[in-house]
This record gives sequence, C-alpha cells and structure tokens, in this order.
Amino acid sequence: MAGAALRSLITAMALGAAYLLFWPIALEPIAWEAQPAPALEGEFAKNDLLAAAEFIEFDLGNGPEDIAFGADGHLYTGLDNGTIIRLNLDTGEAERFAETGGRPAGMKFAADGNLIVADVRRGLLSVRADGGVQVLVDEVAGRRLNFANDLDIGSDGVVYFSESSARYIAGQTSVGLLEHVVDGALHAYDLKSGALTTILRGLSYANGVALNADESAVYVAELGAYQVHRIWLKGKRAGTAEVFLDNLPGFPDNLNSGSGDTLWIALGIPRMVLLDTLAPYPFMRKILARLPGMSGFKRQAIALQVDKDAKVIRNLQDPDPAYPLLTSVYEREGELFMGNLFAPGVYRMALP
Repeated sequence: MAGAALRSLITAMALGAAYLLFWPIALEPIAWEAQPAPALEGEFAKNDLLAAAEFIEFDLGNGPEDIAFGADGHLYTGLDNGTIIRLNLDTGEAERFAETGGRPAGMKFAADGNLIVADVRRGLLSVRADGGVQVLVDEVAGRRLNFANDLDIGSDGVVYFSESSARYIAGQTSVGLLEHVVDGALHAYDLKSGALTTILRGLSYANGVALNADESAVYVAELGAYQVHRIWLKGKRAGTAEVFLDNLPGFPDNLNSGSGDTLWIALGIPRMVLLDTLAPYPFMRKILARLPGMSGFKRQAIALQVDKDAKVIRNLQDPDPAYPLLTSVYEREGELFMGNLFAPGVYRMALP
C-alpha cells in the first residue's frame, strides 16, 4: 500500500513538473532589464497625505477610471459597466449621461462640447450632449484598434491617445506585463480632418497621455517599463522622443496636466519584486504564468506632481487605500479629484 502511495505521489509530482515546464501557453516573454526599484525615501518619501481624501460614493457602478469636467461644472467619469456618469459635486447626486457599450477609460471635452472617450473595447469615441455615441476610430493601419486607454486634446483639435497593446485586451494586463509585450503605441487623430497617425511605437503597455502647457510636447506613460516619455511636437526637436521620467516606484497609469507647466501621474500599485527579478529570464516567467493567482498586488497609492524638468513637486501617498489601484489625478481650482479602477466613487481633496 505504501509503495502504491509513493508511486502516486511521484506521478503527481512528475505531472506537476511537466505542467509547469511544458504546458503550452500563448505567452511569449522577452528578456529585458528592470532597474532596482527606488526606495520610498527622499522625493518619494512615505506619507499618508492621500488618506485624507473625501470619498464621494455613487451607486451606478464601479471603477471611475478617468475624470473630466464639463462646461456645466459637473464631473464626468466612465465606469466598468460602460456607463458614463455626470456627478453634481454640490449635491453629490450622480446620473447616467451615456452608455458606450464598452469600457470608457480616458476622456476629455473637445472645443465643440463633445466628450471624447478612449474606450478600451470600442476605440476612440465622441459622446454628444444628448448622450449619443459616435465611433471615431476603431481601426489602425487596417487592423482593429485593440485597447484605447487614455487621451488628451490639443487646441488645434488633435486627439493624442494611447493604445496599450495591439494584442492583449482589457483584463489581460497582468499577462501582458508578464510577457513584457512591446506593441503599445501613441496615436494622433485630427477631429477636423479625420486623419490618423501613429507618433510612437514599441511601448510596453502604453497608458496615460497629457500635453504640456504650451502644447509643444505630449507625454505618454509606459506602464510596463515604469517610464514616462516626452514626444516633441513643435520646435527644433519636433518629431523626437525622449525618456522624461525613468524608474518610477510604481506602475504609471493616467496622466493629467497640472497648474503651471506640471504633470500629475497616478501610480496605482507599487513595483513587483518578483516581476523585476525575473525580467531577464523569459522561461522562468512562462513557468510563473502557469501558476494560479499570480496577478496579486499590494495596496498602495501614489500621486506625483512633477515640473517640466521632471522634478517632483508633490508626493502624495496612501499606504493602505480602501480601494486599490488609483488610476487618475485631476487638478481643478485648488482641489484634486481622483479615479480608481475598483471603487464605487471618486476621491476629492484640497491640494496640499
């Protein structure tokens, strides 16, 4: 009996090892080098300033990823059920504004009053004042626009928007990061002419997008590389790209312009030591992908404000937020409004 039990154990172990080593998966990791994550000290020193934020709850859905303000002074945000809501900050009353039929992420109002939305499932959308939805872009170079994420709009009517991955869809972020997929891009769409161009390719999970104060450059977050890039649009450096921020202490999500020539960056979760350690070892990451429950992350929220020289002006943190994954930080009239991938509401606080 003991011999049979031992043989069964050995067989189970052999099958487990075979599964971890050889079971076919779609993941094709590439080798890369991750710098050691910076310590939360100095300009990134630990604090709990974000914990003071007021939570404005609503019952229309979860996951207000990005925030925009309309000419009516109301706050607009998109939820994981496809709803875009309008929130009256004076009364706290929220109402349905539109239904995209997808998952609205980044958004901003255009000069004509339409709300331009990056929908991770449907592409680049325009939402009219009556809630009607028009698809602006759902194809890029003859293929489906796969994962529109964040955007900003220039005064000339050009929408700069990110495509996180041409292969992985929303909900597969952890898989894409484990592979270190580098098929993300930054696109530009002219609202007037309808022209679509791609201005930066080869990004590992392109995310947040924001123009600088004079619109001479546009920033895009590369979540999978812990970086923010700056692409020059005007002047002698027009058409060139550079790393603006490198080796951030967390995964950069949405970007928003702040007062003056500053940039707000939402770092929703901290770096993962295991992911960084295994960056040079594709085979080990394939083994990791076969293990259940490998998409977990620590709760931590960081909002950074940096100037045009990449100097940190404000570092606001919550070491244990009630809802994980801060996604956006929007500055307006001396206050901050913050979105979150899971919360049934938005956060509001006076600008420290």
